Amino acid sequence: MSDLYTTEYNNSYIVEPSVKNDVTKLHGRVRLIKADITFAAELAVNDVIKICKLPKGARLIDARVVAPVDAASGIYNIGWEANGDIVADPDGIFVGASSLDFGAAAVDAQISGAIAGFGKKFEAETVISAVVTEVSTNATSNTHQFCLFYLVD
Repeated sequence: MSDLYTTEYNNSYIVEPSVKNDVTKLHGRVRLIKADITFAAELAVNDVIKICKLPKGARLIDARVVAPVDAASGIYNIGWEANGDIVADPDGIFVGASSLDFGAAAVDAQISGAIAGFGKKFEAETVISAVVTEVSTNATSNTHQFCLFYLVD
């Protein structure tokens, strides 16, 4: 049997002298952004919902979307906009067709560990947004909720 160490454990406890770890990976502060929107009208393809801004240095560790069923149609992707440091990735957090199809059923989705945004560190302030990919037909007055958990200093 052998002992195996994560990079962060190795840096903190094995290597002499110890190596400083990125605080967004070890001992960082978890922050929450909780946002919601109640739609005044139906959503059209390419409508953009600005959800929040992640601060410089934030590492995304979890995200969740809760939305009632539209009863007919409605899909959006969630990702980030270009910020001068990185290019836009409109579905870097959620790919709508696989997890955010609120037209088919109520949505209670959590970020997948296999998606580009999971664990991603944003080196500059970054806008998180949703881009509609399928029109809604019954979303007026519905409230959609977004939660993002991220680590900073």
